[in-house]
Amino acid sequence: MSEIEHLKGVIVDYLSSLKSLVSNPKDFFGEMGPVPDYKVGLTFALPPVLVYAIAESVQKENPYLFPLYCLAAYGEIAFWMVALKYVLIPFGERRSFKETLQIAAPVSFVFSIAWIPYVGAPLAVVAAGLWTVLGLTYGFKMNSGAALTAVTLPVVVAGVLGALLSFVFIFLASLSRVFSGP
Repeated sequence: MSEIEHLKGVIVDYLSSLKSLVSNPKDFFGEMGPVPDYKVGLTFALPPVLVYAIAESVQKENPYLFPLYCLAAYGEIAFWMVALKYVLIPFGERRSFKETLQIAAPVSFVFSIAWIPYVGAPLAVVAAGLWTVLGLTYGFKMNSGAALTAVTLPVVVAGVLGALLSFVFIFLASLSRVFSGP
């Protein structure tokens, strides 16, 4: 088989997997086979990451930002993987990083819309949360309420920590004004 035919087969397989993920997540996550290695999982995330990085670089009119956006997107996937691994522990789910990658990598398709100005990032976050809940429910066979709680918990904790950090900065700013005089 020639390289072109092989590439066409890979593209067709990828698009059919993506179609299955979007149209029937129950079957997509429910039929997850053996845990793939990191290379397979991160390669599945590559096309949407490239779309995101190219679109953001074009919008900023700076092609040198392309590698930075690629690293940022993969960093977000890694952060979500780590957050999922540790937030699932209180729910009785002791999963490996590879198993959480099996949920986080397919959800990375939301990078395809994240670059759209003003609406892309919020839509991508909501879509990623939705598909992560579906992945946990159908892939890990979790209760849907527990899956929803597991997905929203890191968001709530980050919000609370952000608010606390804001108060610390406001307090420090007020101290500098108090000691600097009128």
